[in-house]
Amino acid sequence: MTDTLAAVIREEPNREALPASTPLKIRDILNRCLKKDPRSRLRDIGDARIAIEETLNGEADFPMAATSPSSPPADERSPKVFQRREAAWTAVAMLTALAVLGGWWLRGRHVHQPTRWSGDLLGGSSIAFGPRISPDGHTLAFQAMVDDQIQVGVLNPDSGSWTVLTHERSRGTVQEITWSVDGSKLYFDRMSSLPVGIYSVPSLGGEERLVLKDSGGPEALPDGSLLVWRVDNERRNRIYHFWPDSDRLEPLQGWIPPTLPVPLIRVFPDGKEAVFFGMTEGMGAGESPNLYALDIASGKARRLGTQLPIRRASEGFPLAPTRDNRSVMIDLPAGNLHQIIAVPRSGFQLLIGKPNGNSFPLVDTTPEETALPATLLADNQVAFMAGAGSDQTIAIASAGDGRIIRRLQGCKGKFVTSLAASPDGNTLFYITEGSLWEIPAHDGTARKIAAADGVAVAPNGKDLVVSLVEKAGVRLVRIPLSGGAAQDIRVESGISIDPIPLGGTSLRADGKLLVGIVPRDSWFFRPAVLDLASGTLTRVPLSFTGDTFMLGWTGGRILSFGEPMRAHLWRFRPTD
Repeated sequence: MTDTLAAVIREEPNREALPASTPLKIRDILNRCLKKDPRSRLRDIGDARIAIEETLNGEADFPMAATSPSSPPADERSPKVFQRREAAWTAVAMLTALAVLGGWWLRGRHVHQPTRWSGDLLGGSSIAFGPRISPDGHTLAFQAMVDDQIQVGVLNPDSGSWTVLTHERSRGTVQEITWSVDGSKLYFDRMSSLPVGIYSVPSLGGEERLVLKDSGGPEALPDGSLLVWRVDNERRNRIYHFWPDSDRLEPLQGWIPPTLPVPLIRVFPDGKEAVFFGMTEGMGAGESPNLYALDIASGKARRLGTQLPIRRASEGFPLAPTRDNRSVMIDLPAGNLHQIIAVPRSGFQLLIGKPNGNSFPLVDTTPEETALPATLLADNQVAFMAGAGSDQTIAIASAGDGRIIRRLQGCKGKFVTSLAASPDGNTLFYITEGSLWEIPAHDGTARKIAAADGVAVAPNGKDLVVSLVEKAGVRLVRIPLSGGAAQDIRVESGISIDPIPLGGTSLRADGKLLVGIVPRDSWFFRPAVLDLASGTLTRVPLSFTGDTFMLGWTGGRILSFGEPMRAHLWRFRPTD
């Protein structure tokens, strides 16, 4: 029945569906019941009861909706009187349904009040995040910032006491932590530009030990095995099932987006499925990532929350399965705010309605979104991503008045991770699913150029520099647009380039390329200048507690986006 209420609010009624003999008074009552404005809408079925009864009893001389002046009068048993009675009873049924439905809807709104929560700021390091609760529920493991490097910390939420378990600074920074099933140790990864490996450390303290090389994102399963991710032969971040006791490693049908610096995989308490934000086998090229449940035994994934406009809300994609195994909590942005919602594990659509009646989706429309990547064009225009899912495309807008000039149909529906423009602004270069494409800025057919994960355009418009995230690390390649042979770019050893896509304007005319690097003694990505002729890297001095992205040259200066790091641990408990 709820679809009727939804239709009252959202749609215009089909008045032609009423019998032609419906009295005008009845039509007027129905029109007032179906008003969109609550101030004009009939609020109480009792307001219409007397008029309807008079119509049924023949006491009110209501004109018919359509009669002929020459029609003879009809007696009580004439077809027209029966039609009038039928129309009136139809109106009664409709009004009663609306009244019952309205009462049910209001009662539901009254009963299902949101839970009230109370939050407490916990202890830990000055920057602390990534909390993981121990199996016994008494200890919290977290990522602790210590001298610009992330280590494994543990905290007692009740007493506030905490300590750091790891101290190694040369192997990379800690990005993900998980408890072993018995709580005796913690698994964690260390990252540089790519995963260095998965390690373990006793929960009471001790030496860290390498468990699996070239892998990240450990998530423990009830049988003692782990889910991890690593770069596969196609340069994609694939999810694997790993058994530490036997070193057995099996690929699963789930992939993490290349632009997700903090990939998260979470296992439901029953250990049968995991949930992740990414892609799965069978998706079309360039499709946007989404929320999936991954069956551990078969390795196959299925979509969750199909009716929700699920998208990334931050650098990562926060998610947590509920203890009852029935839902997964995610961060679903609402404008500039964030809301935590529970998505059913069943994978069914979120509907409102009676079990034995029609239902309608809780969310069936998605307002258009605008997002990065973006790039500047000539005439004070900017290209950026607009829309979501299959409607997502590159849009061109005026930076002066904010008016969208056009949307490119040649790349519609593609999940674009990097965007750049030719110096004259006539061509756009974009990356989707690890491939570089070009498309006319006025729209047209897109053309595939080469494999790439990031792109910078030379000021002369004749060359491109692309980055490729591979198993061995990030590789840089120069590509002539004239069609000549691609050339590898030499980079001095000992310094890792970060996996974030190159900025479109990061290449200067003198061959100086701005890149992000990953210092082994710091959590943060830092800017550096690469001399393409010599391969020398020069770190840019910077005092900033945060990451730098989207590096570009502007008038001899460096323009960058800075993401400051502020993070604390909180505990929220229901107050009801």
